[in-house]
Amino acid sequence: MVTMNKIRLLKPMLGLKIPRRWQGVMLCVFLVALFWLIRYRYSGRFGLYEDDLTIIPAAGQMSFPEVLKYIGQYIINLRGHIRPLSDSFIYLFSNIGWRLGGLPGLYIMGFAVESINICLLFALVARLSNLRLAALITLAYVLYSADTTQAFLTHSLGVHPSITLLLVSLHCYVSKRRVLSYLLAFIILFSYETPFPLFFAAPLLVAEPWDKRRWLRIGIHCLIVSAMLIGVVLFRSYLGDSRVAGLRHLKIILEPLGNMLYGPFMNVIAYGTRVVETMKNFSTPGVIVFTVGGAMLLVAFLILIPDHREASANQGVKPSGTLLADIRSLKNLAIAGLAMLALGYAMIFTTSPADLYGRATRAHTAAGVGAAFLSGIAAYLLLEYFKNVRVKWVGLVLVTAMCAPLIGFGFLLQADYIRAWQSQQRFWTALLPMISDAGPDDVILVEPGIFYTERINDSTYIEANTWNMPRVLNQLYDYPIDFTSLPRVFRLRVGWDRSILKANGMLNLDERTVYAPPSLLKNVSPSDVIFMQNNNGNMERITDSFVLNGETVNVKPYDPETQPPFSEGFLHQYMILSTP
Repeated sequence: MVTMNKIRLLKPMLGLKIPRRWQGVMLCVFLVALFWLIRYRYSGRFGLYEDDLTIIPAAGQMSFPEVLKYIGQYIINLRGHIRPLSDSFIYLFSNIGWRLGGLPGLYIMGFAVESINICLLFALVARLSNLRLAALITLAYVLYSADTTQAFLTHSLGVHPSITLLLVSLHCYVSKRRVLSYLLAFIILFSYETPFPLFFAAPLLVAEPWDKRRWLRIGIHCLIVSAMLIGVVLFRSYLGDSRVAGLRHLKIILEPLGNMLYGPFMNVIAYGTRVVETMKNFSTPGVIVFTVGGAMLLVAFLILIPDHREASANQGVKPSGTLLADIRSLKNLAIAGLAMLALGYAMIFTTSPADLYGRATRAHTAAGVGAAFLSGIAAYLLLEYFKNVRVKWVGLVLVTAMCAPLIGFGFLLQADYIRAWQSQQRFWTALLPMISDAGPDDVILVEPGIFYTERINDSTYIEANTWNMPRVLNQLYDYPIDFTSLPRVFRLRVGWDRSILKANGMLNLDERTVYAPPSLLKNVSPSDVIFMQNNNGNMERITDSFVLNGETVNVKPYDPETQPPFSEGFLHQYMILSTP
């Protein structure tokens, strides 16, 4: 049995006698490996979801020169809501990833981007404090679970590069390369912009007296950052960006303030929710293995990371060895963390901090850095307190008990991604043989009950078979270019039957009746409709008519000879199962 004395003998070999730089490398390797375990261990069975289905197949089919040319045009023309870099990153990394290894290669790229951010955050805290604190704050970032979209390709390839820009800009700021730091932060506004407000907190990371000079420096910094933000908002409004032009001036002010107050509270609620989810599913073998195995890894990690006190280069003082001194030395970082946690919610206008499930949890993405600072500092002080009162093991147990369920939650999250991909594959595999006669202008409507059956069930943490379904069929088949309008598949909403039938007999496809991008909403003739119903858990096609609100609706009859067979499209090999 390995005793604490033996661990103390091992520890100098594993940490204290290794140069500080290599200690940092070893800690980063562990943290990146842990992140892979809880977010990417089963990524070989992940697929494409929501926005992925729009951008990634197109990027995968381009040559590298073609994708570079496309990105150039995308940026010059300020597409993507006048923030072209986000989608440009997706096109670029998707093209590279697909060349590396198809669908698994995409997840390698996503993991690589997020691993870089893990290392950047570790390095940032290490230069501001010590390796122990850097390890704990980065551990909190790795385990952050309010956001459940880390492995979602559209986010890992398109959102997280903005966090990369933020972290690099913070490195530049504390290194006094201020011009470069402002330039990098400004670029965030043309990528995925929600991490940008965190840059307001940059001066708080620099340890210096709270005198008039510091307040003046903070004031000037806030004026510069505010000018950047206001300038880009006015620019986007002038060019007619719907996401900005649709916001009233009062909402632009009041909604961020409300979210900044409400968001941190919901962040804490999200932590409790994830722990409860893990406990509720603790009978699942995978959850047990991840939670118990993760707890063992965490204990080893907490014991073996360097625990000696290092004087911060910014503070220029020797460590006193007291908990009070620790609290004082970490005050600046705690204030910075609290500011970044609140600021992470300042630019979420299309989501809400109350969103704790599905893709909408992107509302919590930018707040992850601030939450990691606060959680890591709390864990650091907890460990130091129990170390000072000579019951170090109590601190280890408490921190492990708080963190291990989040590792178990990682298994649940990955299982949900697998289920979401399988649900899409099973749906399209079952549907295609029944709509082989779908032609131009045809619309396939699918009853919502089908998506609550055992085999085609809705997922929890990432959406499947919802709003982007109308853009899938034309990627499963290569339809002739002379089609006036492509056939599209729409999932009906619960309660669709109350408002879909118009007085003139047309069917109304709008936000009340179907899930779809707004540009695809329209009125259709029943004769152009293929209707798929749920019959005791089985999907089947209505071949003649059905009664709706007392009216007979005559839909398109099935005629397999109406259209010649089409060649398989790019997505067919990934989406359609050989054995349903």
